[in-house]
Amino acid sequence: MSTLHAIRNTGATLSNTGWVINQTAIFRNLDPAEDSIAGLVSAAYNVLLTNDYYVGKFLNFTDIDPVSGEQWPIVLDQLDFSTLSQDTQEVGIIWRSRRNGPMRVQFSTGAVMEQTNMTYGGSPIVLKYKYPNDPNLYGDKADQEEATGVMMDKLIPERTVELTRTEWGPTYGYNPGYNVIRLIDEKKHKYEGHTNLTNWSPIPGLPPRPAINIECWLCTGINATTNDGGLTYDVSYSFVFRDPIPVTAQVNESQTTTHVGGWVAEALFIDPGTGRPPSNLGTPHYSTYGNAAYRVVPIYQPIDFSQIWVGV
Repeated sequence: MSTLHAIRNTGATLSNTGWVINQTAIFRNLDPAEDSIAGLVSAAYNVLLTNDYYVGKFLNFTDIDPVSGEQWPIVLDQLDFSTLSQDTQEVGIIWRSRRNGPMRVQFSTGAVMEQTNMTYGGSPIVLKYKYPNDPNLYGDKADQEEATGVMMDKLIPERTVELTRTEWGPTYGYNPGYNVIRLIDEKKHKYEGHTNLTNWSPIPGLPPRPAINIECWLCTGINATTNDGGLTYDVSYSFVFRDPIPVTAQVNESQTTTHVGGWVAEALFIDPGTGRPPSNLGTPHYSTYGNAAYRVVPIYQPIDFSQIWVGV
């Protein structure tokens, strides 16, 4: 029966994808009648994965990503066999940390056409007209001033950030319950179609911009592809940003102008007689108290985005 005779470290490399640790082991007492290649591979795995020294040094070793703070285990990745004599085999061992790859970022901007009755500063657009003093031509409106609100087209920028990184699939026995496909599926159902509940930046390590941006980021998609049969997956996360809009927040008799997330919908009263909003509509309200003729309505459920980059 083959036994582990000696093992030594031959090198280690740290890169942005994590640690790679190389060792060489010598197995002796091979019996050609009993030890097939499959048996030797099985014996090597069993020795390396059950020996207290290696379990302590590698399987419980934690690799911490300095950017995201994620923790990744060191896993047995590869065994290379070569024959030294009739009863001795040399085995090259590669341990690898299963750290996700570096983030690749792509920026783009589009725009959608919407209508608004507000200036960029949040003031209602109102037109006033005083009729000439000619009762024969204008009747009761003669010499009277009339005001009306105006709806105008406005291009709304939508800034898209797409972040892609390589995420590991199988874990080579370290955590059999982990499955990257299940994790991606869970993330898709949890985050797609939702906005950020707290101030947040999609790029790890960067502060939120603007500092207050609740409900300004909408997760529009989490997609994954594999080019190596499921060993790794290129996972893309897409988020679209809309600028916060000024509203009048009113809880009781007092009111104040504030800003709310860009992914709320504006609903306002249109005078059926003129097809335009009234001139005294004012700024939109975030609550139903007071003027409910012009409101912003949350239509996307906000959730906590802070755990979206956690890989396990």
